Amino acid sequence: MRACLAILVLFVACSGSAPLLIERGELAGGDASAELGGEPDALDLVGAEGDPGALDLVPPPDTAVPEAYDQGGDDAQGQIRLVTNGEYLPLLKDALIKAKTSIQVVTLEFLKGYLPDEVMGLLKAAQARGVSVKVLLDNDPADNAGRVAELVAAGAQARLDGSSRALHVKLVVVDRTWAMVGSTNLSVASLKYNNEANVMFADPVIAQRLADYADALWASDAGLKKIEGPPVSGVTLIGDAAYDDMVLPIIAGAKQRIRLVMYDLDVSASSAKDLADATRKAAGRGVDVKAVLELSDFADNINADNQAARQFLTAGGVAVRMDPKNTTTHAKLLLVDDTVVVYSGNWTYSSLERNHEAGAIISSDPEVAAKAAQFFDAIWATSN
Repeated sequence: MRACLAILVLFVACSGSAPLLIERGELAGGDASAELGGEPDALDLVGAEGDPGALDLVPPPDTAVPEAYDQGGDDAQGQIRLVTNGEYLPLLKDALIKAKTSIQVVTLEFLKGYLPDEVMGLLKAAQARGVSVKVLLDNDPADNAGRVAELVAAGAQARLDGSSRALHVKLVVVDRTWAMVGSTNLSVASLKYNNEANVMFADPVIAQRLADYADALWASDAGLKKIEGPPVSGVTLIGDAAYDDMVLPIIAGAKQRIRLVMYDLDVSASSAKDLADATRKAAGRGVDVKAVLELSDFADNINADNQAARQFLTAGGVAVRMDPKNTTTHAKLLLVDDTVVVYSGNWTYSSLERNHEAGAIISSDPEVAAKAAQFFDAIWATSN
């Protein structure tokens, strides 16, 4: 019996060295005019063969997150913090454990898997101790309906969005005083393996505005939702269909550098082309402009968009690299001089015009800008 058990353990250990991820594309749009390709993260399979349901039951081997910028695990520090890659989950778990009155989650995906299951356990525990838990999920990913049922059974408020508009947000608000928004979905891929960028706010005014945005989506997810209010502590929040109007002047005013990390850049979409063209014009007037775009090993539509974008940008003097094919660079981050823009949406028609998306512009935080530059440089160094 012991010999059989040893063989079984050896087999499981060896199978962990299989290729990392197989995932399907996100539904990024609503009607036929919107793009139907999109982000990864819907299956969260570890390994390339076998029963998909069984592969995600145990933690896969520690790989794929570069040590240079995976520094997660510490408590939240400061009022504003750029949160990348493996930093996200420890900060989220810490906030959920400390929640006293309310938790709001608005996100595209809440998938099956051992890391999302940890988040689910903390949400249930919070509800059990009297915290009001409210979760709104997109209606497309297959796992979301089951997650809603699980939360409702635990006494939480949870539902799928009911509109044709994609709920592409990745937002968590705790006690209306703490919030995190950006590119990370609740999936093993996003939480452990992808290059992701988010911003954390331990600021009651900023968190309240994001909570109000979450409330508006919960009340009615059919129309576009703005985030109103003047800048707070150098932070301007971005809601639905507001990104290009707010970011174009920032790019136009660039003086020294522009750094762009983008999962999907579709220059056939007018809004995205305007952003890309402004970036080219900055390079033309002497600004140091570099971009890293996703090169996918499963999403041909993303590759087509990004190869066309690479040609468009390089023709205007922008230095462009593609990330390694076996790495998913899912972040949507822009650094202009010392201003950082983090968003849930890509530079595509759906993200810029149709989807529910949220993010922030941070214009007066040197530490956030320095970390954004470090994050970019680490990805740039491994790309070609």
